Amino acid sequence: MDLESAFQKHAKWVEEFCVAIFERDTVNVETYGIDTICELGKWLYGEGKTQYGKLNTYSELVSRHAAFHKVAEKVAQAINKKDYILAEYLLSEDGEYAAASHAVYIAISKLKSETH
Repeated sequence: MDLESAFQKHAKWVEEFCVAIFERDTVNVETYGIDTICELGKWLYGEGKTQYGKLNTYSELVSRHAAFHKVAEKVAQAINKKDYILAEYLLSEDGEYAAASHAVYIAISKLKSETH
């Protein structure tokens, strides 16, 4: 599993959210809110759990990843409610989305460092 690649797919969600905001479109909340259906989530709850499930760094990544999805779900819900100000605030440089995304990146880095 290429953890960097999986993380980059999450990072591209910002673009998807921004397009939805710009086009005043809706998004599928489940796609963003459920932490087991993305590539990283499938790995975390499958092969990753088998290989690294006993490591604290693995548990931290699972927790950070789930928290990230909760924030992404908030963004998606705001977009669907047409609360674009909230969605943009969550996505801003100082917003919850950036902080949650950064926390996942740090957790991935820790797991990679411990396992390589």
